Amino acid sequence: MDYETNERYAGFHECIRAVISKTVSFERCIAFGYDVAIRGGANESSESSL
Repeated sequence: MDYETNERYAGFHECIRAVISKTVSFERCIAFGYDVAIRGGANESSESSL
């Protein structure tokens, strides 16, 4: 597994954890990408800066 795939896989698990803890919705993870949903999109105020 190359680095980028591994990074994305880790991001997926991070996103699932966030969904379970109700930090973000699953749809949001799909729409924005896992890493964006976690880093930039978890709080609603940052959405306008996308």
